[in-house]
Amino acid sequence: MIEWAIIVSKGQRLSFEVPTLDSAIDRSSSAPRTVKESSMDLPYTEAERLERDKENILAALRLASGKISGADGAAELLGIKPTTLATRMKKFAIKRKD
Repeated sequence: MIEWAIIVSKGQRLSFEVPTLDSAIDRSSSAPRTVKESSMDLPYTEAERLERDKENILAALRLASGKISGADGAAELLGIKPTTLATRMKKFAIKRKD
């Protein structure tokens, strides 16, 4: 990440905000983050990532009025193939609304 920042900095001064050990301890002892939280201090756990993915699919389906494929379908909004979306919907037990 630092190497990437140096490359794209174009000679400008870099500054970093590094989480402290105290903030990491506070985060690990607190309740799991909700999908709506956008903390970048620590990575998501697998359970948090899966919940975020499910919520993202549901949001795309709402925006597409339940349409999965084709122009303005949820798969297009997510940038994935309709078959991939169908597989993920099955994984998350998201029912199609026909």
